[in-house]
Amino acid sequence: MWMPCLGGHKTRPCVMTIYKAPFEEFAISLDFAADIGSGNSIASITDVTASSDLTRLDSTAEVIATNPAPAISGTAVTFTVTGGVAGETYTIAVQIVSSLGEKYQGEVTLRIVS
Repeated sequence: MWMPCLGGHKTRPCVMTIYKAPFEEFAISLDFAADIGSGNSIASITDVTASSDLTRLDSTAEVIATNPAPAISGTAVTFTVTGGVAGETYTIAVQIVSSLGEKYQGEVTLRIVS
């Protein structure tokens, strides 16, 4: 279950929140269309990382699947969330470089429910 929130840092009034159980594993897409605008595209994914809001420690290996790897899908980055500890909240940061060389970061909040 998720709550959509379109756009990136220029226009995003909120951060998209995803709710999942530890067992669940599914793909999420974070759209950068509002950031990069028309005539621009995502050239590369710099990084997709996760950190625990409780401990502030890197939790990428715990909640971001490596197979399939994060991928560009039009103006969005698609990645798979997995695992996590019930009751914890993670902040996922997605960093991209546009075809014009601009750099953007979008965030997703991942809440693990039992």
